[in-house]
Amino acid sequence: MAVSASSSARRARQALAERLADLCRDAGLTGLDLAERCGWSRSKSSRIMNAKTPPSADDIRAWCQACGAEDQTEDLIASLRTAEGMWVNWRRMERAGLKQAQEVRLPLYQRTRRTASTRRAASRPSAGMPTPCAPGASPRCGRCGRPPPTRWCSR
Repeated sequence: MAVSASSSARRARQALAERLADLCRDAGLTGLDLAERCGWSRSKSSRIMNAKTPPSADDIRAWCQACGAEDQTEDLIASLRTAEGMWVNWRRMERAGLKQAQEVRLPLYQRTRRTASTRRAASRPSAGMPTPCAPGASPRCGRCGRPPPTRWCSR
């Protein structure tokens, strides 16, 4: 199943926030400690850690410096740019209208729907085809009431 662009962008932002939170924990810092070292409010570090607010490149630089992980700064900024790009693409597609995105997927939906209905029709017994007799305590057919010569009933 295709994943929507907004879900992918949200997941990318969440992954970045988790990496930043891991850096903070690995450095033995709390959100309050980090905020004090960076000169931020406590709520800013919390919003970034919980992916409520995306960080800026400067925020990531300050975060890495406060956590003593300057070697990861460039990789985290690249992740930020990727997440931002995904989000911009989603907003652009949404602004242009989702109709285009839906029309692109329509042929796949129709093929899938047609295949599913064909499978359902093939699995239903048609009239006159033998069907298994209902199992029960009596040796009689659960559908017609007669003793079946085999385990199949044609009624």
